[in-house]
Amino acid sequence: QARLAGMDGSAGRSARGVVLAVVGASGGCGASTLAAACALHAAESGWSVGVVDGAAGGAGIDVVLGIEHVPGVRWPDLAGCRGRVDGLGLLSRMPRAGAVAVLAHCRDSPAQIGADAVRGVFAGLVEVLDLVVVDVPRSWALQDWALPDGSLREAAVREAALLDFAPREAALPSLRAVVVAGAGIVELAALAATAPRVAARVPETYLVLRGRRLSRSLLDDVGAALDLPVLGVLDDDPSVGRDLARGIPPGRSRGPLADLARAVVEALGGDRREAAS
Repeated sequence: QARLAGMDGSAGRSARGVVLAVVGASGGCGASTLAAACALHAAESGWSVGVVDGAAGGAGIDVVLGIEHVPGVRWPDLAGCRGRVDGLGLLSRMPRAGAVAVLAHCRDSPAQIGADAVRGVFAGLVEVLDLVVVDVPRSWALQDWALPDGSLREAAVREAALLDFAPREAALPSLRAVVVAGAGIVELAALAATAPRVAARVPETYLVLRGRRLSRSLLDDVGAALDLPVLGVLDDDPSVGRDLARGIPPGRSRGPLADLARAVVEALGGDRREAAS
């Protein structure tokens, strides 16, 4: 842990990764399963991927991925970090779901992690991964992850809201957000309260609605009302519950969740193996 908590030798390198925040605007909308499915699909598409649990006290992204029994570093182990962590050192200690590195909270000790530790962890991971998927709740305190001076004046700085880079001339990571909510009246009200707050800090924000047989007119109305693009619909997917009960990560079976995860990854930049060739 001493090595993880200190600055590594890469402070002069540029950030390379995309940070995807999957925000659940309403309870039970499937944001955690979508975050996990996106991470897994991206890894299958040639990205180097980590998924991070942003909700202390929840079930845990490691449970969603079926690896809660796998030993490795979790958030309470990193609470004392100051400065940019050694990204490669952290990756070597994180439990994995297939090719995806996982940083989860502990259910028996749901410690609140300070902003300094969060910034240092993200700075280290973004530097060594193509994609960092963050499963975050609607209470996501964006200001807690902002730059130390609170500056959000320029779009480039807004995109770095999660990170504290040194030197400041280093290239910034690309920050995207997907806000997920159900299609009922209460859920749409929660979406209307959450999505603009996220979009104010993350210029490239998309919406996903959860529900069965949602009409095109509803999707158009929601997108127009919030002035944000609706990326897709998460329809009921019976395979998700069956797979979770068997310890199979979400999105492995064919169905609406796998289709939506593919659409999200394509919006981020598609297949890294094709891009590399």
